[in-house]
Amino acid sequence: MSGLIAKSAVFHLFIGAFMISFSPVFARLAGAATSATGFYRMVFGLVGLAILFAVSSKVTRINRKGLFITVASGVFFSFDIYFWHVSILYVGPGLSTLLANFQVFFLAVIDVIVFKERVKLRLIIAIILAFSGLYLIAGNGWDGRDEQFRIGVIYGLLTALMYTGYIYTLRMAGSQDNPVDKKLSMFILTGVSGVILGVTAIMSGESLVISDLRTGIYLLAYGVLCQAFAWVIIASALPKVKLTISGLILLLQPAFAYVWDVTIFSKDVTSIEFIGAILALTGIYIGTIRRTPKS
Repeated sequence: MSGLIAKSAVFHLFIGAFMISFSPVFARLAGAATSATGFYRMVFGLVGLAILFAVSSKVTRINRKGLFITVASGVFFSFDIYFWHVSILYVGPGLSTLLANFQVFFLAVIDVIVFKERVKLRLIIAIILAFSGLYLIAGNGWDGRDEQFRIGVIYGLLTALMYTGYIYTLRMAGSQDNPVDKKLSMFILTGVSGVILGVTAIMSGESLVISDLRTGIYLLAYGVLCQAFAWVIIASALPKVKLTISGLILLLQPAFAYVWDVTIFSKDVTSIEFIGAILALTGIYIGTIRRTPKS
């Protein structure tokens, strides 16, 4: 029975990673208007989460500490989405998503500084591989790149930093003595992010009017499929899957995003950039599985 549960969790994790890999695609197809697109991701994400609430069992109550941590997670997530959308606009879905996944190394820094974990050789190798890959993709000929590309790379790394705060606080919310229900935490942080992104869009002069039906469909898919369903599927499956396997499966998200960038948006990829992407993905994977759970 436990084997069947594990296989089911692996399948669900794969589905979640596949679904969420379309996030940058829908964002770009919808126009990638930084804050406005993010706002509608949250609005339609709340609709999707409401559907999940309607068909699922009753959620547990949330205490004050859990609520505070979840709200903080929402703040980090709003900045994550904002920086990421700018990066998508300037360097495309593939590279922006790859850069966002450098969060594994920022999380490693937190583990070393806060939790006093020993720096292992595996982590050093992972960092060398990932940043060597990043250099081949973006750093080689950096001075000759246009300003938009450089800004896109910087914003991609800022995305990784904010993504780190999001993952860290989300992990805190779920590791309390009275852990926050996954669907409830996603609902709260999505609402918080929606408010922040909406206010940011208005202050930046962005229009919140959905221009046409096609854009509305892209935004609906972005919110319901990627923000609500995919994240809940991933969050529910992760505790049931071994760390090495989950790290490998979740690596499909930036890998697929790169594939969609090439196939859907006709991104030109040189052989050097392809090798860099492989090195970066390998480094991210090794960094993801750096810790082995205690028996």
